[in-house]
Amino acid sequence: MIQPLDQISPDRFHEATVVSLEINEGYLIMYLESHEDTGRLPYARLEFLGAADVHRDGFPVGTMREEAEDGEVLFIEPEGRGVSMVIIWNTYEPRRTWTVGYTFMAAGFRLVESRLPEEGSSHRTSP
Repeated sequence: MIQPLDQISPDRFHEATVVSLEINEGYLIMYLESHEDTGRLPYARLEFLGAADVHRDGFPVGTMREEAEDGEVLFIEPEGRGVSMVIIWNTYEPRRTWTVGYTFMAAGFRLVESRLPEEGSSHRTSP
């Protein structure tokens, strides 16, 4: 079920690991691994419907993708008719860490607890 953006809890994804990140057919799709021991499936698929007008550190970009071997969500929160998120990216060889702020417009979101996507499969689900 698609939910309005104001239902996003900014603390819900704090310190979640970014497993994958892509924009596909108007959806921004993130697979996240939780660090919480909730007894539920450890992964969540977070989909933003109608993702558009993506900015990286204030500059317009055409898409979003993983930028390094490891990413950690600092926050994801609603901002007007869109979303603001900050991800800390890390590489190990050579050791490097950087923080990136993203903003984008979206019509709503859906959160689904899941397993990791199969290699080579389409991540998008039907609305």
